[in-house]
Amino acid sequence: LGAAASTMEVFGNDRCGPEYLQMRQKESEHRVAARRSLQVAITRSFYVTWVGYPLLVVGCVLIGGPLAPSCEHGVANWSFVFVLLAEVFHLFSEHLAWKALKQTLTQPEQLIMRQLGVFAMRRKLLLLGVVQSVCLYMDL
Repeated sequence: LGAAASTMEVFGNDRCGPEYLQMRQKESEHRVAARRSLQVAITRSFYVTWVGYPLLVVGCVLIGGPLAPSCEHGVANWSFVFVLLAEVFHLFSEHLAWKALKQTLTQPEQLIMRQLGVFAMRRKLLLLGVVQSVCLYMDL
């Protein structure tokens, strides 16, 4: 190569130029926004699970009537409508969190996670999360 060869000629791209630095800055801002989105989705899911479910149980007891749990009949079927709505919201929040998490990963990291089976394992763990939420409601 000669002494006058630039880094672009040697490496095939210019990693010191202003275009590269602007690209890295945009990528960094994109990842920060994805982290914020992830945090919001997880916080929403937290409030539904650890505030919403207990309030639902207390509300069912205070309202009484057909929603009140009893020893003879157990939990009223109508209360599962609220659990179903909470689970739909849980799935929506989980989808947003997963999407935001994938946006924080680089392409090689995504490839490694796919090869290790993390993406496929997510589906099974998502079903487990739904079952755990229903179990939590039943334990309250």
